[in-house]
Amino acid sequence: MIALFKFAFKAFSILISILHIQSNASPAGTCTANDIVDGHRERTLALLWALIQHRQLAALLDAPRLAQEVRALEASLAVKRRLRHLKHLETGRLFVNNMVNVCLSVAFTTK
Repeated sequence: MIALFKFAFKAFSILISILHIQSNASPAGTCTANDIVDGHRERTLALLWALIQHRQLAALLDAPRLAQEVRALEASLAVKRRLRHLKHLETGRLFVNNMVNVCLSVAFTTK
């Protein structure tokens, strides 16, 4: 009986919160009070993320800084790709040089 009362009280409290969220034009999604009380993590996190996006994402996100970090990561990736390409070219050159040396050594040892 006490567990049922606790469940009902939690559900009622969460229902009031969700109704308040919806009345302030914030997206509550498909999450219900029972979802939260029953422990549905995905729906609860979806509700929290929707609230963060709606209310404070702009305050949490420094757009110029994010753009700077993205450019730095893209530059780093470009450098890594270029180094990998150069490494393959160098490996190819070493292979060709080794083959030339082998051919030359064979040519000079057979004469």
